[in-house]
Amino acid sequence: MLFNLKTASIFALAASAIALPALAQAETIERDGVTYEYSVKTEKNRTVITGKADRQTPFRLVVRGQRVSGEYNGKQVAFSLSEARANAAEVAVR
Repeated sequence: MLFNLKTASIFALAASAIALPALAQAETIERDGVTYEYSVKTEKNRTVITGKADRQTPFRLVVRGQRVSGEYNGKQVAFSLSEARANAAEVAVR
């Protein structure tokens, strides 16, 4: 799988959201010039992350165990938590 900076940012978002408490929260972060507004909630042993990038590009990610799947801008995405964490570290180094 090829990663561009925007995709890596989404992985970083997923990795950071996993560490949040189980309560639903509204959050905003900025990475690489893109503002992500999202909320995180826990449903039936899974973490659900929904939001928009730059107030227009929708995404929904579901974390189950060690896998993340969902949609970003209408396109299916799927990756492991280890990929998310590795890409989050790569983005942080830049």
